[in-house]
Amino acid sequence: MIKLYRKNVTEFFQSVGRGLRFVSHLLTCSPAHLHPKTSAPENGFTLVEVLITLVIIGLIGMTAALSTTAGDSSDFDTSYQATVELMEEIQKAVLGDNIPHDRGVQINGYVADMGRLPVLNDSGQPESLWQKPEGLAARQYYAGAKISTGWNGPYVDRPDTGILKDGWGSALFFETGLDKSFTIISYGGDMQPGGRGPAGDIVVKIKPHQYMAPLGFSFRGIDGDLDQGASTFTIHYPDPETGGLASEELEMDRYTSGELVFGLFVSNGEKRPLYPIGLRSITATIKHGKAKQEKVIVFSVQPGMNYLGTIE
Repeated sequence: MIKLYRKNVTEFFQSVGRGLRFVSHLLTCSPAHLHPKTSAPENGFTLVEVLITLVIIGLIGMTAALSTTAGDSSDFDTSYQATVELMEEIQKAVLGDNIPHDRGVQINGYVADMGRLPVLNDSGQPESLWQKPEGLAARQYYAGAKISTGWNGPYVDRPDTGILKDGWGSALFFETGLDKSFTIISYGGDMQPGGRGPAGDIVVKIKPHQYMAPLGFSFRGIDGDLDQGASTFTIHYPDPETGGLASEELEMDRYTSGELVFGLFVSNGEKRPLYPIGLRSITATIKHGKAKQEKVIVFSVQPGMNYLGTIE
């Protein structure tokens, strides 16, 4: 019984060996050797050997296909990751970073410096992220307002061709919407608009609430005595047209308790005024009779409602 088992096992492995030799013969011989008149190997091949040969060929083909698919997937992942990282870098250049500051949270970025979204050139590229456009102010500190405004780039590395490209080597597209949004688009692996899955577009959209925000505070006056007509409040921020300093006197509302307030209440369908994110300041000129007090309050405008509290 044991001898018979050993004999069967031996015959099986001999068949496998002959099948492998047959596969090697098929892969290495010239077409002429495969001519029907060519004589078969000595004693021919059994059905088991032929089946084993077919299985081996199938496994080799499957392994090659899987290897090719894995390579394509790896290439896609690399290109996709490079695209996402670049788009996030551009978004960060526009919106900036929140950095702790002794007078609030300083935000470094294009909007914080210029008070607006990047300007697109004739090629539809945000060239102002790496090169200061003519006519726009460079970074400058204003002692009276105690803040700086103006172009302080480059915010991203200048591309060699002047075109920002995705991980597949295609140009990124930029759109400024009527809703004051800023959209960054890559057409993905197929380099065509639309598509699904790996061929789908990659889109990053910066919405207005991410770079513009409302502001509110109240004013009670000196010693609690209110003089609405005499006290003034002027906000300072980057001029969106030039990047220089813009100053705007705020219109105050009277609250039922007698306080003057700004930006806390909205009526008749009006919208709260919005200001670009970044380090800003208010010059408060407070008058009480013949007395006059002037102070500059430096603060950060961040996404969301910004309440400064009560100015006294």
